Amino acid sequence: MNVQRMLNVFILIFILINLSLYWYIDSVEEDKYYLSREREDLLSEVLHKNNIDLYVELPQFYPRARVIIFEPEDKEQALLESMFEGEARQPYYTDESHIQETVSGRLTFDRSNEVGMIFYKANEVKYKPLVNDTASKRSTVDAFVSDFTLDIGNFIETDTRTDSEGLTTIYYYNELLEDELLFCNEVLVKLETGVGITEARTIRYKPYEFEETVYPLYPVDEVIYNLLPSMIDGHQTYKRITDIDIGYYLGTEDRNDLVNLAIEPHYRIKLGSGETHYVNAYTNEIVN
Repeated sequence: MNVQRMLNVFILIFILINLSLYWYIDSVEEDKYYLSREREDLLSEVLHKNNIDLYVELPQFYPRARVIIFEPEDKEQALLESMFEGEARQPYYTDESHIQETVSGRLTFDRSNEVGMIFYKANEVKYKPLVNDTASKRSTVDAFVSDFTLDIGNFIETDTRTDSEGLTTIYYYNELLEDELLFCNEVLVKLETGVGITEARTIRYKPYEFEETVYPLYPVDEVIYNLLPSMIDGHQTYKRITDIDIGYYLGTEDRNDLVNLAIEPHYRIKLGSGETHYVNAYTNEIVN
């Protein structure tokens, strides 16, 4: 009996040791894709000397695979029924776009410059916050995004920008696919204080799957150092980095005549001035 009990104790100790080793190795593996405190402090110091402040949490740059996407689906009829149900519509068709207008609003479906892009403009504002506070505004935008995307894809808010007078706020949404952001799939919504949602645009490429092979990414500090000359101007204007994240970006040159494409992860770096920079995370090449 004692031997059996001791054997059980040894087995339990062996299991605990292995679990501890697994957690330790997993923690070490994860930590190597975060900047060390020393590298983060050095980055902040270099930026500060160039009149740039860093106000964001830096992303984890673990290896990622490319994701395969297909061209945007034709959602014209479904969206018209969702947004303008029961309303009389006046269509305008050209080689460049399809425009559908009603008393309450207008939808424009791009057919040439950026195929798949959809623009919304309110003639009579239907989406209005119940009260003028942050929670009510966000709830209204969430409801609009759900309707505007036909509830296809998991779109999450990734940024908001409000003008200096606090009268207009732009809400930015991107699709989340298996915990990875798709910058190529986005919704932008304009909400005017005291009015409601007046304009919006969206585009969604159909995601298929991630490729099997993962590739290493450039560390975030090397990306920022590479981008630094593009952020500095001759007047030494004070700037703030307000957001840094990693997602899948489709360059404008690839958007038209697309059937399918494997796209790569990019860093998206936003400044308080409104600038947005994209950098290929595999190559550290500045896209724009």
